[in-house]
Amino acid sequence: MKSLVKFLYILSIIFFFLNIIFSYYQFPDYVAVGLDATNGLKEFKSKSFLFYAGLILFFIINMLVLIAKKVIFGVPFSLFPLPNKSFWLSSADHREGLVQAHFVWLNSFATFFNVFLGCLFLFLYLLNVVEFSTFHSFGIIVYVFMALLSGWWLLLLGRLYINKIEL
Repeated sequence: MKSLVKFLYILSIIFFFLNIIFSYYQFPDYVAVGLDATNGLKEFKSKSFLFYAGLILFFIINMLVLIAKKVIFGVPFSLFPLPNKSFWLSSADHREGLVQAHFVWLNSFATFFNVFLGCLFLFLYLLNVVEFSTFHSFGIIVYVFMALLSGWWLLLLGRLYINKIEL
């Protein structure tokens, strides 16, 4: 599972960079980032602002995940408030399962955000360059993102409460 998550993480980085570079190349000088009530283009930002803001957000998120991994794996798990702590710390196999669960969870978080940012640039490309006029439900991506983020959060909590499966 760890190698699959690492592979998907690397793919998400490639996906993000391909989307942001392609979008920057294709964008006009000012990019529409908002729609009015009649689905007309309303708010504009410069393409260089969007490019640098996207890169900065990408680096901040990925650096926070790297720092979180260093902190979490540098502190003994006995100091963390874990559900089923006695189970997870009872044997070396269970501790390894706990490490793997946290590793997968943190890397999937970074993967999720990288894909989300890449999709945002893809949607901005569709909105500005392709003039995808039927694309009026652009704001739904934020709600889908929040729902998936909530599910991602519950994934770790649910995984930590399970203590009867073979790791």
